[in-house]
This record gives sequence, C-alpha cells and structure tokens, in this order.
Amino acid sequence: MTTDSHDVSGLQCTVLGAARSGIGVAKLLRSRGASVFVSDQRPLDQLDEEAKDLATLGIELEAGGHSGRTLKCSLMVVSPGVPSEAPVVHDAIQRGIRVISELEVASWFCRAQIIGVTGSNGKTTTTTLIGRILGDAKKKHVVAGNIGTAFSSVVLDLAEEDIVVLEVSSFQLDHCESFCPAVSVILNITEDLMDRYRHSMELYASSKARIFMNQTGSDTLV
Repeated sequence: MTTDSHDVSGLQCTVLGAARSGIGVAKLLRSRGASVFVSDQRPLDQLDEEAKDLATLGIELEAGGHSGRTLKCSLMVVSPGVPSEAPVVHDAIQRGIRVISELEVASWFCRAQIIGVTGSNGKTTTTTLIGRILGDAKKKHVVAGNIGTAFSSVVLDLAEEDIVVLEVSSFQLDHCESFCPAVSVILNITEDLMDRYRHSMELYASSKARIFMNQTGSDTLV
C-alpha cells in the first residue's frame, strides 16, 4: 500500500507504448495533472481506438516511431512491451531522464493492500486462484496486472480496505523503484525471455527479485 505522496501536477511525462498499460498510465498521469505525451512505434492504423481517443483527454499521441519529442520530459514511463535496451530508453537514461515502469507509477497512488505474483510459469493460474479465494471469503478485491486489466486503469478506484492481486511479469518489474507489495509471491524462475535479458539468467532473476526489494519485516515473501 502506498499513500498518494507523489505530486505529478505539471510534470512533463512521456509514455512509451500505446497498448493497454501505456494507455492506462497515460490516463492516470493526466488525471493527476501531468502533461502527457504518448509515443508508439506502430503506425496509427494499428493502434486501438482507445489510443486514438487520447487526444480528447488532452494527451498528445505520436505513432509510427519515437521522435525527439519523446525526450522532452522529466519522467519517462516504459510499457512492458518496450525493451530496456531500446535506443530511446538508453538515450533518456543518458540524458538523466527518470525512467520508470507503469507498475511503479500505479503503485504511487494505491491505497489498497497489494498481493504480487511473479514467476516464469503459473502466474495467471495462481493469480486467478488467489482472486477466487478472496471472493469466496467475501473480501473486496480486484485482479489486475499482466493478467488483463492494467493496474493503472483501476488503481484510483481502490479503497484502503481493498486488496489488489497483481500478476507481475519481469518486464513490469524492470524500472520499478518503490513498488512494494504487502505479499510477494515468486513461483519459480526458469530460463525464459533470454532475448530481453542479454541471455543472462542472472539479469532475469534480478528482475524477478525486484518484486520484494522494498519489503520490510511487516511484509510477506512466499
């Protein structure tokens, strides 16, 4: 659980990727007063209608590649589908731009208790099962994250007494800084997605380990 202590009002933000999580975090940041620019490599005709409608919220959208406009920001939010090794991400880091993930931003505004589930295999099944157990126990909860609904799309609807169960991929954990579930679950770590991690199991495992890096003695790691 994170208190809403992050003031993004007036902040110049670039969101890389106009798919589900990119759209969700763009809307979240805009709703909190940030100036938001969204950039996607895909041509406009390949983007969802929801992405094309961002302009109605005062969010500028660029399609067909990442121009120099993407670097005119103080905060860059990287969607899970954008590799950390992408040139635009590298350029942002070199310029001293803060680069974070959609998961990180959403957690800033989360009042609910977070259960985060990661692993190479079984994430969706386990996340779904936890959600059903909470439902059977009559606990108010939301299942989101990599499983279907972007965390950033639902976070403002969550109350302090709620529980949000997140399926979390390694891509979502990349560029996290303060994300801290009350309960973290690591199911397994097997050789997977090596092309995104320079064919290094150490880098891949380190990414998974970010799910518990901010936990304290009052939190739980399974």
